[in-house]
Amino acid sequence: MNNRPIQVVVLFFVILLGVIVFFSYEMVQKERQSTLRKEGELAAKVSELSQSRSQITILTQEKSELMDKITSLESSITQHEENIKSLSEQVERLNQAKESLQSELLGKNSQTSQLTRKILMLESGKEEFMQTIHQLEEQKKELENQVRGSSSTTGDAQLPGGAATLNSVDLGQIIVRTDLGLRAQVEQVNTAYNFVVLNVGLKNGMKKGDIVNIVRDDVLIAKAVIQQVREDSSAAILLPEWVKKPIEKGDLVTRFS
Repeated sequence: MNNRPIQVVVLFFVILLGVIVFFSYEMVQKERQSTLRKEGELAAKVSELSQSRSQITILTQEKSELMDKITSLESSITQHEENIKSLSEQVERLNQAKESLQSELLGKNSQTSQLTRKILMLESGKEEFMQTIHQLEEQKKELENQVRGSSSTTGDAQLPGGAATLNSVDLGQIIVRTDLGLRAQVEQVNTAYNFVVLNVGLKNGMKKGDIVNIVRDDVLIAKAVIQQVREDSSAAILLPEWVKKPIEKGDLVTRFS
């Protein structure tokens, strides 16, 4: 009878120990599962880290390649900038040359316009010149007939309009442009139509029908008849029988008082 409480106590402790063992086993199992789960997570993280390292390695290589490309591009940019600077200098020089040529072209165009106006003026009177030449040739024939029929040997037949004698070798007086102080001279020679353009006109007392001498080195080389007169210029038809040498630009022009 007295051993029954002891047995109950022992049984209690046995049951308590069993419960403790059971719960300890459960805890160990849970901890083991947790450990396994953590190890799995750690392995996954390690795998991710390994992949990240591989990606980092790849990215590092790509970065290195990109840096090399950037360096190459910077070098190319520097070279292009130098080329652009050189081209800009060439363009500047070409622009300066262009401006110079344009300025020269404007001058040439102005001269061309002046010459064109003179040519048009002369061409407009071409038919009149030809008629005058024909008239002068007729007058020449008449004068030659008069000379043959005259007993005088000096050949002092007069041209129409009271001009100087054709046979005279007097060089006459040099005409001077009072506005510029220049001596009268031949400006243009037209051998096709046998006339010359002079740099004197109405301002200098020139008038249609005047006969002028063309002189070079104080020697009479031709005579001409004024056919058209402008303010500062005139056109004269050469008298074929008086042309001793080819007329040139710059030959002096004289006339009788």
